[in-house]
Amino acid sequence: MERIIYCAAASLYSPSPKLRPTMGQIVRTLEGKMPHKELWVVEGTQSASNDDYKAYELKTYKFSELAKATGHFTNGRLLGGGGFGSVYRGSLPRGKDVAIKKLNYEISGQEQEEFEKEVNAVGIVRHGNLVKLVGYCNEDSDRLLVLEFVTNKSLRYHLNDELRRSNLKWSERMKIAKGSAKGLAYLHEGCNSKIIHRDIKAENILLDENCKPKIADFGLAKFFPITNSVTHISSHWKGTYVYADPENYNTQQGESIQQLSDKSDVYSFGVVLLELISGRKINDEHKVDIVKWAKPLMIKGDSVEINYSSLVDSTLKGHYDEKEIEIMICCAAASVYRPAKLRPRMKQIVEALEGNMSPSELWAVEDVESGSRKPNELELERPSLLKKFDFGFLAKAADSFSGKHLLRQHGLCPVYEGVLPGIDQSKVAIKRLMYEFSQQNKQEFEKEIMAISNVNHRNIVNLIGYCSDEEDNRLLVFEFVANNSLKFHLHENGGSTIDWTSRMEIAKGSARGLKYMHEDSGHRILHLYVKSDNILLCDKFIPKLAEFGSAKIFPDSVTHLSISKIMQNSGYMAPEYQSTSKLTDKLDIYSFGVILLELITRKQPVGHFSGHKNMVKWAKPLLSQSLLEGKDKFDFVDKKLQKYNTEQMDRMVACVLACVDDDPQRRPRMSQILDVLEGNKSLEETILFLNLNL
Repeated sequence: MERIIYCAAASLYSPSPKLRPTMGQIVRTLEGKMPHKELWVVEGTQSASNDDYKAYELKTYKFSELAKATGHFTNGRLLGGGGFGSVYRGSLPRGKDVAIKKLNYEISGQEQEEFEKEVNAVGIVRHGNLVKLVGYCNEDSDRLLVLEFVTNKSLRYHLNDELRRSNLKWSERMKIAKGSAKGLAYLHEGCNSKIIHRDIKAENILLDENCKPKIADFGLAKFFPITNSVTHISSHWKGTYVYADPENYNTQQGESIQQLSDKSDVYSFGVVLLELISGRKINDEHKVDIVKWAKPLMIKGDSVEINYSSLVDSTLKGHYDEKEIEIMICCAAASVYRPAKLRPRMKQIVEALEGNMSPSELWAVEDVESGSRKPNELELERPSLLKKFDFGFLAKAADSFSGKHLLRQHGLCPVYEGVLPGIDQSKVAIKRLMYEFSQQNKQEFEKEIMAISNVNHRNIVNLIGYCSDEEDNRLLVFEFVANNSLKFHLHENGGSTIDWTSRMEIAKGSARGLKYMHEDSGHRILHLYVKSDNILLCDKFIPKLAEFGSAKIFPDSVTHLSISKIMQNSGYMAPEYQSTSKLTDKLDIYSFGVILLELITRKQPVGHFSGHKNMVKWAKPLLSQSLLEGKDKFDFVDKKLQKYNTEQMDRMVACVLACVDDDPQRRPRMSQILDVLEGNKSLEETILFLNLNL
């Protein structure tokens, strides 16, 4: 009876729709598989199982326990403080050190209940570059948070002292920048509910013993009631206005003048990057802030022009990677010297710092989400480097499209190897579109080609030119990728062995390419042909997605249904497409799950699999058992794969199960898949993060 009452109460009386449980959670509660009290902390957990939830369960502490752990909050244990409250080092039983934050405000009874809900919501937000919330105290008028203890103090501590700063080598500064960017990108776009930090600064970036950064104080604004006496804005900008986005704050009075957005965090992060680059304090002895000081050393007119000798921290003594420091400077410049709508998003900064986006691309970020212009119109306003070729020129380059130059066949469209005349005799891949185009289709074709040409990512095959003439010749000219396709290496080359490290890099690189298309390219592009023969490999097995954007350039007479017949019969197409014909990014997600399964098993998607014709149906129960019961992976792992990293394999298995879920709404986004593949989560965290239904 108690379970029924809790289900009814959570459904009817939750303060907002997002706090109501899902039907799956209600069913598990009624069946006794989920403790009924968890129905009141479901925000962000979606349909996590009880076993998954326990990995995130927060411990409730008594005030007396935490007082004892901190020596009754003695100043000798004080780590720091600010507008939110004071932080003390605490020692719990069994010698575990924690950081205990004593919050400075009083709340009413109703706000006390809200505090617990918000604590539990933030408690499940986990990332390797975020300080973990492990427990709390909500007793009478005392509110305390118990956080993991990060041993190596804050970035501010290391930057403010010249000797300590000189020990902070360039490689460590780059590591801090990348990790902090990943943590912030996760808060903005990686967790179920967007979290704007609002207080990004060097004091809130903590470093562990290996100089791995962890962002502190995220989500704390959720714990503070909105009253005149307690405002997050007035407390946290006092004295640190240099980090404040000038478009959102009156920096003289420390007051908010409009709603904060994730671009406010981007601005603050840009200031942190300036500190890492220059080693300079945010305000010098003449009260000139770092943003104003650095601008003439970085910006000339509307472009980036860098004075390295004056800008870069002298304690580095010139020991830094030139390409890395250039991209970090460009990230800082794009974050602090551009209007909010033209600033990059945090995930684009991550791409840039990792070398997957050039400085010019980062500086060319446009606000395509404002809705004022259509994506294609926006793209066509940019100068294009795309070359228009004459048909005869390309025919000569491909030896009149001789069969010996045929690389592969994409539906009715053959792809040939060509050699462009000239000094360098460049090799290219030339694709012939064997369809009839109306006059309107011809115009649309050129527009779409121009739009696609602006898609630039190291894991996507680069479009370098095209042919479109009055004789209905339509050809695309791509960069030539030398090492054939993933399908060739897995299935057609005598089953040549690709080691596990290379397979992981192929998975991550392909995920980055798809993530860029779905989420980072400025306008969403569906691939629709994600399969192993469309993943081409460079000499070092760096993957490049081919045939992207094909659906955008075919004439209307060629329906999506007929285009996809190849996919439907290949084992890559998601099951819902046959009944709905609806095109969404979830189709690509399903296909990518099949790719991962190929990398694990070295089996083709369609064949004979112990009574199944489909590899996915055969593999699902085996993969689930390996995660649930820790069963041997011998039954499904490629026999030629002599050794592999077990943790990486488990994460890839989890990604497969999430991607090929029969319910497209449960499939993750590519950014979530990439986050898991890159090792930012433990297996327990991965199961919850991907919302796996094991």
